[in-house]
Amino acid sequence: MIISRKNILFALFLSGIVFSNLPAQDSTFVRDVIVEREFQPVIKNAGKLNISPQPVEPEAKLLSAHYTDFYLPLSINNNIHPLSATEFSPMNSQGQNGFARLGLGNFYNTSADFFYSLLKRPDMQLDVFFNHLGTFGDKLHSTSKAGLAFDKYLNNMDLFAGMDGQLERLKYYGNNFNLNSPVDLNALTHIYGNATFTEQKLISISRPPLSYSLQQLAENSNMETFKRFHAYGGIRSLPTAQDIKFLAKLDYQLFKNQYGINENLIHLSGGVTMPYKENNLGLDIELYQIKYTSKAADSFNFWDYYSVFMLNPFYAIEHPEWKVRLGMKAAFSMKQGRPFSPSADIEAEWKPFPQWLSLYGGLSGNYTINSINKTFEENCFIFPDLRIKDTYTPFQGYAGIKIKPVNNFMIDVFADYRYIDQQYFFVNKEYASNQINAPDSVLYTNRFNVVYSDASHFKSGGRVAFNDEKNRFNAEFQAAYNWWKTKNTAFAWLQPKWEADMKASLGLTSNINASVSLFYKADRYALLGNEAVKMDNILDLNLGASYVFNKSVSAYLHLNNLLNNHYQYFYGYDVQGFNFMIGAVLSF
Repeated sequence: MIISRKNILFALFLSGIVFSNLPAQDSTFVRDVIVEREFQPVIKNAGKLNISPQPVEPEAKLLSAHYTDFYLPLSINNNIHPLSATEFSPMNSQGQNGFARLGLGNFYNTSADFFYSLLKRPDMQLDVFFNHLGTFGDKLHSTSKAGLAFDKYLNNMDLFAGMDGQLERLKYYGNNFNLNSPVDLNALTHIYGNATFTEQKLISISRPPLSYSLQQLAENSNMETFKRFHAYGGIRSLPTAQDIKFLAKLDYQLFKNQYGINENLIHLSGGVTMPYKENNLGLDIELYQIKYTSKAADSFNFWDYYSVFMLNPFYAIEHPEWKVRLGMKAAFSMKQGRPFSPSADIEAEWKPFPQWLSLYGGLSGNYTINSINKTFEENCFIFPDLRIKDTYTPFQGYAGIKIKPVNNFMIDVFADYRYIDQQYFFVNKEYASNQINAPDSVLYTNRFNVVYSDASHFKSGGRVAFNDEKNRFNAEFQAAYNWWKTKNTAFAWLQPKWEADMKASLGLTSNINASVSLFYKADRYALLGNEAVKMDNILDLNLGASYVFNKSVSAYLHLNNLLNNHYQYFYGYDVQGFNFMIGAVLSF
């Protein structure tokens, strides 16, 4: 039986199934992790609106999960984000298949979530969900998403598929600047008429810098609409599989930009791991096929067609007190881009005292596909025709220590260094004219461009977490220090030197839960022309409370940005000040 299964899998592999990276802690499939579809919906706060509200998908809170993969430190990226003011977890009883939530707040803030299991059998499940989060005031930004997810469980295998669509609408409400101060482009047109401005700091890929009249810049729409569609399907082994573990998946993503580039992305991915001499031998493979179209072909600054193939063979040794993964990664760009991008893939963990002490570290690297879908989620205010070049990290080294001195209390301290080839940083889109005198001869708009620089990034930090035996009180604090050395820029634009966040929740009674969160970022700089502008620190304090009336009805209140700080994530865009949201949750 084992030999037959091996032959079948190798035949599929040789026939062209493309495999990908098996994520270390994925919510739906994890190597060596027990995953169950029985869940408690985790309702995260959708009432906290800054500048980039994101729809919140219902999470599957696993009732039984045992992770045995490598532990990794906090991401080297700018990973400490604003936390929800409160998290509310209604306890679903047997027979309840879903929930609905509605929230309303000031600034015309709205949120809505819906989740329902249309089909729920021991071997099959079909779920439908809808999420909405929006603000409809001066800082208009709204996202709505709906989709389906399907699973069919076979003998040690899972057939899965799904699809979702998202509509996002936003307003470019940020300031435009000249050399000295904010300016109104419409007012400038009455003074300078049709003076010509030319793009600055353009990294030319497929076109030279373009020129526009001041009237054209002023008449650019201050509204934008993004449409996204995602469909996927595949097959994977279940954690109950004893011998070979595998994943094969096909993704299709469509991103449509009303005034910019459209992106069609096909992603074939998967992986296979099998026993070899009492250890494990594995291979992960990915293939990206991307095609771009634009209504304004002359302004499109990227290749029409783009393809990347990724390969990651590895050998894993695992013992009760230590484990090692030895491998390599390689990315091959076909026709366009960097032809070959190799890096190491080495991870290790040692538990000299398994109950309370663990040491971990690794040498690695990465090649990141900066799809438009990805980068517009990172910064929705980037220039509509901007496709950021892929990011190559040839070297990353990290090490850390986890200590658990007492039950339910953990300390994690880490250090991480990486060298990044052509790291991108967001800057306000710049135009210049030789027909106008300063300070209006240079304009910095409320759309964002990027500048590139080779960069070294050292990050050191830690995390402290505690939860009591009855899960009535939970608290977590994490902080990090960032040091950047860039080759072509004075600073790592918009990146913080210091960042921290804290969150805690307390069950006051069996029906009442209260929470607090605070996040902080400091020492950030923006670029305007050749001038570095120090940005205000981010300090945001939030409170939340929820009340459970019964197993079906609950209510919540969120008080966000209690300090009423008007800080900015992206230069020129103030976030909302103090805001609140009140809402109700119905489980059924």
